[in-house]
Amino acid sequence: MAETGAAAYYRLYAARCLEMSREKPNAPNRASLLAMAQVWMALADQADRCNGTASALEQQPAKE
Repeated sequence: MAETGAAAYYRLYAARCLEMSREKPNAPNRASLLAMAQVWMALADQADRCNGTASALEQQPAKE
């Protein structure tokens, strides 16, 4: 099943930032894009929580 809603868009933006980071030879640009990807993923996880769903990582049982 395909994901829909804001979380899906945020994950797409994160994926695009990761793609662009691989294309950039300049380390500061790459670092900025990686930071942006992390923020987009955090927003996606927050959107999931607000909608009553959880990301795959949140659904995994805690390791002891």
